[in-house]
Order: sequence, then structure tokens, then C-alpha cells
Amino acid sequence: MYRRDFLKTSVLSASAIAVASPLGSLGVPAARAAPVTPSGRIHYVAPEARGDGSGKDRHNPAKWSDRAFRDEVHGALDKDDVTMFFLNGTYYVSSEGEKDLPSFSFRNTGHDRHRLILRGESPNGVWLARHPEDPDRGNQGPDLLEFRDCHNVSVSRINFTAPENQWMDYPVRFTRCQNILVDSCSWVDIPNAHYGATGVHREESDRVTYRDCRFVRIGRRGGAHMAYNAWAPRRTAYINCLFEDCAGDYVRFRSGSEYNIVAGCVFRSTGNHVNEHMPFISAPVFNPEGRGETFGTNFLIFDNIFIYATEARESTRIAFLFHHSGYNPPGRRHLLDAGEAEILRSGSVDAKRELLYKNLGVDTAKVHVFNNRYHNVAHRGAYRMHPRYGAESDVGDAVFDIFDTFSSEPVVKTPEESLDFY
Repeated sequence: MYRRDFLKTSVLSASAIAVASPLGSLGVPAARAAPVTPSGRIHYVAPEARGDGSGKDRHNPAKWSDRAFRDEVHGALDKDDVTMFFLNGTYYVSSEGEKDLPSFSFRNTGHDRHRLILRGESPNGVWLARHPEDPDRGNQGPDLLEFRDCHNVSVSRINFTAPENQWMDYPVRFTRCQNILVDSCSWVDIPNAHYGATGVHREESDRVTYRDCRFVRIGRRGGAHMAYNAWAPRRTAYINCLFEDCAGDYVRFRSGSEYNIVAGCVFRSTGNHVNEHMPFISAPVFNPEGRGETFGTNFLIFDNIFIYATEARESTRIAFLFHHSGYNPPGRRHLLDAGEAEILRSGSVDAKRELLYKNLGVDTAKVHVFNNRYHNVAHRGAYRMHPRYGAESDVGDAVFDIFDTFSSEPVVKTPEESLDFY
């Protein structure tokens, strides 16, 4: 049985401490001191080994990428919680094999009773970054931190950035992982994130929580997101996080992602980033002919602040968006005809709800959206359809406001309480 107690320590609100990254002073809100503390056996790491390199104390840290040391940490989980304590510094990952700076990757790691903790020495002192001398490889490049088939892990007070010319699919990603806590971490100035700054993927993933994290200035094209969750993960949560200036949708729950939580967060578009004013939270599906992506229908979105600095680009100033591209999936009619489109434009709330459930499979009684604050938001809730990949529709591209179909009755009181809702 997986441990969840470490997810339920007190949830902190946003602060306004300036972040100092390897790329200079960025002047953005920083993560507060993490409630996650070192536990069990502590192993110290640094960008380079010092002393005897054993990791036994801060005077003899192991090199963070030492594979033998990582195997030792993995084995120690059989006896107790294990903390990898990252001393302050910049930890580089390189695409050049001769530099011997591979991605920090964990596979099949975790224990049902003991947890692995990766914790930075101070909130703004530990940075993972691509090596500045790596060549530009187009869309290719190693991730910074990757977990596959892992469980009972927390990552705390570790920050991520990358130079202008360094591409990565995801600086941080979780695939088929359970009971993960990412606490007081920052993703700052990553212009070449190909898909997302972070992401949770596949239906085996369950209960991945981001708490008191910061995402600032991510991406340079519409396909780059701050958080890209896809292919049916369960119970992905964002609690008291800051999202500021993204080239694509800020937080994305694609293709059957279910029991999604966004609570106590601040979303802000200053109007000064690439693709000014993109949707803040989205649930998209993409269906070339023969593919069958469908929407998730369980959402808990509350106590958030959504801010667009200006009134530019009304069609994308959307707080929460269901989006369809392509053909209808089997058994669904995502592409509306003219009569159905008119129902969403001017029909009764009950008629809209019935249509959304029949055509999209979205039961809006399970879409809980309440106690949020909005500034310059054109659509608090919307459905957008785009016939693509050769699909045709008499209606064409369209955006429909469906906010009045969502459930506005509060069902939990605090962001912390929301973690037990699903």
C-alpha cells in the first residue's frame, strides 16, 4: 500500500521572494521553504564529488550523476526512507557523451513503505540546467529529471532552467508513476521546452501532486506548455502554484486525464511573452482519422486567480477550455452540426448539459469550478472545436461559452482538502 501521508502536510501560499538562477536575477516569485524535510538515511550530492565522494556528509558529497552511488541509494530504500540531499550549486545535463553528464533518470524506483526524497539545500540554491556549451540539436536533447515506473517519491526545492539554444521534450516528466510529491520547485526561462516544462503520462500514473511550485516564461511556440498531462493519468493536482507567461496552454489535461485538481493557484499572462494570452487550463483531444481520444470529465478547479493583463486576443483568453481537433472519435460527435452549435450558443443550461454529455461524454455536473477570481478573462469556461487532419464540419472553427453548465457549488473548503476528494 502506497504512503500518502507526506502529501498532506500543510499547504503554503505563494510568496514573493526573488529567484536567483544561473542565468541571472529573474525577479519572479520563488518557492517558499519546503515542508518536506530530510528523512531516514541521508546521502549528500553535489555537481562534483568532494572529499572521499562517499556522500556520507556535506563535506564528502558524491557526484550527483554517479550511477554506482544511485544504485546504493536505490538499495537503501529496502530499510528506510532515503534522502538525496542536493548541496547548493548548478547541476548540468549534457547531450555530449564525453561530458558524462546524463539525464538524472530513475526507473522502477520506489518502496511501498519507504519513500525517496530529492531535496535541495535551500529554496533557490539548487538548479538543474542544460550545459551551456551543448550544440543546438534542433528539437532533440536530454531531459533534466525523469521518472518511469516509480512510486513514493518527493522532489523538493529543486529548480530547472535552460539556455536559449537548448531543446528538451520535457525538462521533468513522470511516466507510469504513483504517489509523487513535487514541492517548492521552479521552472524558469525555458524557451525551448518542446512539449512541456513538466508532464504526467499514461493511465498507470496516479496521485502526482505539484505544490507551491513556480512556472515562469516557458516556451516559444504554441505546442509548449507548462504542465502537459496526457493519456489518462489519474489524480494529477496543482496546489498553490504560480503560472506566468507561457507560449501554449498553461496546464493541459489531454486525452482521458481524470480526477484533475487545480486549487489555490495564480495564472498570469503579462502580455509580454510569445503567443500573447493563451488558455490557462485546457482539456484537449487530437484525433487524426482512426484515433479515438476522448475527454476526461472529473475536474476540481477552485480558489484560483486568473489574470490577463490586457484585452487582446479575446478568442484565447480562456480560463478553462475543452478543445477538440480532428475527426469525431468512435461513439462521439465532437464536431457539432449547425443545430447543435445553436444550442450551445443560445439554448437553456439543461439543453447545453445534455448535448455536452451526449456528444462529448462530458458530464458537467462533475466539472466543479467555484470561488475563482477572474481579470480580463473572455471565457471562464469554453468548448472549442477545430476540424483538422481532413475532417469537415459545416460549422467550422468555433468557440462556445459553456461556463454556466459547470457545477458552481463548493464541494471542498481548502486546497489541502481537495487531495482527498477523489
